[in-house]
Amino acid sequence: MTPPTAPYRYEAQAWRAGLARVAGVDEAGRGPLAGPVVAAAVILTPDRRVKKLCDSKLLSPERREELFDAITARAIAIGVGIVDHVTIDRVNILQATRLAMLEALRGLAVAPDLIITDFVALPGLTCPQRNLVDGDARCATVAAASWPSTRALLLLARGRRRRGNPNRPPLLQARLLTGEGPQEIELRAPHLSGADDVDALDAG
Repeated sequence: MTPPTAPYRYEAQAWRAGLARVAGVDEAGRGPLAGPVVAAAVILTPDRRVKKLCDSKLLSPERREELFDAITARAIAIGVGIVDHVTIDRVNILQATRLAMLEALRGLAVAPDLIITDFVALPGLTCPQRNLVDGDARCATVAAASWPSTRALLLLARGRRRRGNPNRPPLLQARLLTGEGPQEIELRAPHLSGADDVDALDAG
């Protein structure tokens, strides 16, 4: 059975209004009792849409890889933000999620015209935002953001955090927020496959 795909309904409304750069924002890691919370922001434009975006846990490992590759190839910008467990304990999980989402937005190479989140309202933005209940099922760019956030959480769980090595390109670049302030990090993995890629994590 083919899982339902998230539509471009809200993006199409924005594009018609002249808001070309729509950023979807989603998180992973709010479910587990320990570990970081990770968020990603992804900007897609009308001419660079990715088809058949949906909840990654509903797909085969092969299809997950195909969609992740399509998102990273077609998105005009991807940002990843990570907040560590110490900060979560200090500020609570909701505030940590907001911080991770804001770090992800700061990591974007271009500024968005509109931000759509999976329900969480963000303070201090310089552009409009929409906060959708079940955003990753109702909005394609939010669904797109769920993929790099889940992947980053997986890489962290597998201990694949690395610092700059020009001979090994990063799978994801991220902004890590700790009690000592933000850091730029790189997340790498030689290959990811198998059913445990996403299912082993209670991601979001």
